[in-house]
Amino acid sequence: MRKAFAIIILLLSVSSQLFSQVSEEAIPYTEYTVRWFDSLSDISAKYNVPKDVILIFNGLESDKIPSRTVLRIPTRAQDFERILASAPVVVPSVEEPSVSEEVTVAAGSGAASGSVEQAPARESYRHMWFREPVREPEHNLALLLPFNLTLEATPDSLGLLPKPSPDYKDFYTGVLMACREAGLEGINVNLSTYDISYGGTRISDIDFTGKDAVIGPVSYPDIMQALTVLPSGTTLLSPLNKNLDTLSTRFPNFMSAPSRIGRLDLLDWALESAGPSDNIVIISEVGTKLPGEVLSRLIETRTKYQSFYYDLLDNKEIELEMAKVFTKDARNVVYVASQKSAFVADVVRNLNILATFKDYEFPMTVFADGSIVYLAGSEIDNFHNTNLHTILSYYIDYNDPKVVSFVSDYRALFDCEPSRFAFQGYDLAGYLLKSTTRGLQSDFHFVQSGAGQVNTAARHIVYRPGYQISLLPAVQ
Repeated sequence: MRKAFAIIILLLSVSSQLFSQVSEEAIPYTEYTVRWFDSLSDISAKYNVPKDVILIFNGLESDKIPSRTVLRIPTRAQDFERILASAPVVVPSVEEPSVSEEVTVAAGSGAASGSVEQAPARESYRHMWFREPVREPEHNLALLLPFNLTLEATPDSLGLLPKPSPDYKDFYTGVLMACREAGLEGINVNLSTYDISYGGTRISDIDFTGKDAVIGPVSYPDIMQALTVLPSGTTLLSPLNKNLDTLSTRFPNFMSAPSRIGRLDLLDWALESAGPSDNIVIISEVGTKLPGEVLSRLIETRTKYQSFYYDLLDNKEIELEMAKVFTKDARNVVYVASQKSAFVADVVRNLNILATFKDYEFPMTVFADGSIVYLAGSEIDNFHNTNLHTILSYYIDYNDPKVVSFVSDYRALFDCEPSRFAFQGYDLAGYLLKSTTRGLQSDFHFVQSGAGQVNTAARHIVYRPGYQISLLPAVQ
């Protein structure tokens, strides 16, 4: 009898354990795919489920959840207590507590924090519902910009207050768009953003440990300060200032993003396009000589050409003089040997007369500095009528499907149009995160220049008759 009783007790015990296991495994749930802008608080409020319950039920250690993570959300409130009670013993991490004052945005979570607080030691959880750990960020970036760039007087005579810079805010939104896209593709990004303008974060106070790359700063003094405190393995990518190439000769972790366009780039393009029967005309400003590098290239290539010296201050009926070096029997390939935008624009204006007026109508292709494209008052007709060829650091082809998609997404997220700064932020971050060398506005091809690197890629643009603009394939 005792033996039979013992067997019954054993069976009941086994039955109870089996029931317990089935009961534990039978917790009903629904699945939710995390979007890039979701935070754990948002998801918790959406399903009315405590954040700790979601973390424990999914085996998560952090409330920063990558985009496209599929979460299991318990659907019965009576299960919450059991889930919380099932949390195993907490195992403290060996990491020391740290103090952070950076604004961090992780692609996939959309969460941001900007307050100074003591960070507790991280905790690792292991329990029966554990599936797989959240991946550590694959890219750790820092963005340093002077968001409050200028100071302005307040109307109530309280003194000077920082005035936000819309350009740098636009640049920041472009970087966020690139992080969002990377998150959608399964790339984890940890982006720390700092306002280094007057009254903001001091560069010397920033901890760059663990950062793969830094975008910014913009000014020479800020860049110099950042380069002196950066770890040797952290790259600084100068985003906007094109006059800092000389820093690449001194710092191995410095990269200059704006394209370095030299006089010879445009001249070589003109000479390559010229045929044996073409009439090559080189226009310079009165009182100047051809730059030595230009003259050397013309001698080296044994190029036959005609020179014309143009007086910007005394150019009445100058087209009559210019016409003497042009011909109607062949194409006239014109190279404007100047990088002064006002001078170049005036030359192109008069070349338009030679190309379109009935008394002239000379066939021509003009190669001129790209600064005139953005010069106020420049007439687009002059570009198309003269078949202008130019090289630009930045150019956006709004017919490109990728550009159309970006503009559409940007409008939906920020309710405004993306500026050139937004495109630049997107392109630079895309290069760092996904090695995208052909951006929406800029191209990238970095070459060694001294200790550091400079960008030699640029955009070759052709203004054709009929108001067509062609962006040629990438040239490095």
